[in-house]
Amino acid sequence: MKRIAALLLVILFIPLCSCSIDFKKLTDGSLFGNKTKPNDPFKDKSVDIIPADVTEYLNELSCYNCLNDGQKKLYAIFLSAIENMELGVIDITEYAGSDGFSDSVIAHRALLYDRPDVFWMPKTFSVLSFADRNDKYVCFKDYYGEDDGIGYYGITREQRDQMREELDTAVEIILNGAKSYGSAYDKEVYFHDRICETVTYDSAAAKDIDNASRNTVSAYGALVERTALCEGYAKAMQLLCIKSGIPCTVVNGMHEGVPHMWNLINPGDGLYYLDVTFDDGSSVAILHSYLNVTRSDISDTHIFDCLFEQGKEYDSSESLNFYAPDCENRSLNYFEKNKAYIDGDCAYAILNIERAASKGKNCVELLNKTSLGLTDAFALLRGKAAGTVVLQEFYRYENTNTLLIVW
Repeated sequence: MKRIAALLLVILFIPLCSCSIDFKKLTDGSLFGNKTKPNDPFKDKSVDIIPADVTEYLNELSCYNCLNDGQKKLYAIFLSAIENMELGVIDITEYAGSDGFSDSVIAHRALLYDRPDVFWMPKTFSVLSFADRNDKYVCFKDYYGEDDGIGYYGITREQRDQMREELDTAVEIILNGAKSYGSAYDKEVYFHDRICETVTYDSAAAKDIDNASRNTVSAYGALVERTALCEGYAKAMQLLCIKSGIPCTVVNGMHEGVPHMWNLINPGDGLYYLDVTFDDGSSVAILHSYLNVTRSDISDTHIFDCLFEQGKEYDSSESLNFYAPDCENRSLNYFEKNKAYIDGDCAYAILNIERAASKGKNCVELLNKTSLGLTDAFALLRGKAAGTVVLQEFYRYENTNTLLIVW
């Protein structure tokens, strides 16, 4: 019998949604194959894989755009297998690089980041190679659930179909609500606010990720079950934007030593960063501190994972981003767009307060553009606004320069 050397790549998203890595050895020999070859140990258990059409979800921020031809073919094959929930081994010899491992990692990650609608996509897979020949195989195995030895998706096709119908319905309801908004920016704000209004951050899952529901890191969890970790928030935002023709992808990194995920988006005039999870951190009001911010702004609180380099060999010990540009445009930043800021004469700040008060609100979110600290900026505004409303207090979120003013 041919000796088989096998590697098992485990990509596991942990609290706050980036990835932690673990290596294991694959020891069973009961796996399926999709092509018959001379002396092929999988020849009696073959599965044909027809590459999927990947064009429906492609946009300017698709990770697919960063792949070489072989990786793109792997991406299409993987998508086809996962869409059909194929069990067993996929022959990737024709498309993989010298070891098959790095190209599989890259193609799988790109697919994982591009397709928030494929919520059942396994985050775990095996790459198998033969010690004395060039054949290479992949077998998908979901981290969530028991390993049945031939690939496992954690749910049945029937469950997947029901859940996909539920997700499609939830998405359609939100998209219908966005029809009254003309610009991509207005739709983005609507999606952002709708997610913040309806989704609850799953603090229990963040503390015990090993026992958390798989749905907490999916668009399904955010939009149907309405509870999620940051990956669920980011993928829900990504899905709604892509469905509306707004280019959007996910970004991986760290916040205070904890893996985290947020978005990169083009709402009409260039690229911005967006973190819906962080804007859902107040019980007083929906925040917009992280809506269309620059890299320099978000880097005060977020650390970016490494940027993908074509030609570099990757293994499962490395987290990566396919896009992490130094975008510094501020024209569609929430505070700049709405002139919601405190400056020397506080005229725009007072106008925002008057507008909010006329709508029956008791708070407004403002950016401090003065050289003063937040406490002094609040005191300045309170004096200037004395004839309008009596400002009571302010809240500051994280290390931002924004204030939630309450009266």
